[in-house]
Amino acid sequence: MLHDNTQDTLRSRLADSSDRRVQRTRALLFEAYRALRDDDGAPITVSAVVERAGVTRSSFYTHFRGVDELAAATLTDYMDALVETARASVISGESKREVSHSVFLELSRFLGAHRDTYGAMLVEGGAFAKSLAQAMVELNLGTLRTRDELYGHPDVTAHFFAGGVITVLSWWLRTEPAMSPEALAQALIDVTPRDFKD
Repeated sequence: MLHDNTQDTLRSRLADSSDRRVQRTRALLFEAYRALRDDDGAPITVSAVVERAGVTRSSFYTHFRGVDELAAATLTDYMDALVETARASVISGESKREVSHSVFLELSRFLGAHRDTYGAMLVEGGAFAKSLAQAMVELNLGTLRTRDELYGHPDVTAHFFAGGVITVLSWWLRTEPAMSPEALAQALIDVTPRDFKD
């Protein structure tokens, strides 16, 4: 147990490290995961990722507990980019509602295109779902901190919204036939808390 906590602390520090070697290894792991995901082939394993990345298994495990955690990190990286673009759009004067709709639409299209990869991990719950939920809460809190005035408590709003979106995405990814990404984005914006769309 103590070893796990020490390893978790190390992983947390590495995720925010400015050391170029650490950043390079993480980038290689991200690139390898994305390439394997986009190949639509065999299940993604630690062995396949490290082989593709050209790093050792111990390097992999220094950064991630497993493939689910790497998958969550790559999805979080994608979502970070979406949110940064959205924040810039809101700052430039675009409607929060329209920007939030665009984020939901892009996320829905992305997850729909990678339904087999992310759908199974999200439906199973586990490390992927927990990592994704935590990342969404942090993104939500970051967005809420940019607001001059809030309608609700920021922590409650961030957790409520993240949990709801993840539950809806999980349902959508396992539903056949699924509603279109466009319909899903509109349904999500219809139930989005006011702090994200007013």
